Amino acid sequence: MSSTGIEPVATRLKAWRSTTELTKHIRFLFITGLKSLSIITMNKLLIQKGPFMGKVFLNLIFQSMVAYTAAKSVSKQHALEYHFAYIWGPIALFLLLAFVRVSFEVKFALLTLISALIGIALKNRSYGEDVIKDVIKMFSAMFVLGFISIQMGMDLRVFGFILTLLLIGLIMLIIFSRIEKKRISRIGVLLFALFIVYDTNNILQRNYGGDFLNASTDYFLDIINLLRFYDNSD
Repeated sequence: MSSTGIEPVATRLKAWRSTTELTKHIRFLFITGLKSLSIITMNKLLIQKGPFMGKVFLNLIFQSMVAYTAAKSVSKQHALEYHFAYIWGPIALFLLLAFVRVSFEVKFALLTLISALIGIALKNRSYGEDVIKDVIKMFSAMFVLGFISIQMGMDLRVFGFILTLLLIGLIMLIIFSRIEKKRISRIGVLLFALFIVYDTNNILQRNYGGDFLNASTDYFLDIINLLRFYDNSD
């Protein structure tokens, strides 16, 4: 067979592998979400929050897939060339959403765009399937701990200020400290694992008025940051 005949076949095989890999991640995320949501039947508060949490997890899965697909759609060279735009673009859009009131549809569209930009920004790092699965498992474990804190009658919302201060401290370490990168990454993993517990406790007690986008965005950012730090912690 000539090289011209082999190239189209190789291209189709590569596309098929990418599609298969994406399907695996979608299935894994969906099953993980269902397992987490099955806990809801164990508590009256969670039964009341069930439909809301269902929307939170569905949007979380959707935004995660948007980020994953966006990362797959561009080359690493492109992501590196426009890295500045893909880093500051989401920040600018978050600031816009923080200070400008928009409709639900516009907010959803902007958050989806943010997910795509973040996904492309992560393109300069090669995250293996094992890393992604470990992060999802860690998220599920922290979600369960957040649920247990509700069962024990704990209100962790008072720790939000402390976690914010710790986050600022982590940023200072990244910018100014000469501490080994692995150690800082382990601190980051621990911090964002705690954020997942805190966010779960907060989401299950707070009245969002049906706005599940804010809740799922909190989870999405926790996962993205957990992924970034976890990959450097080994």
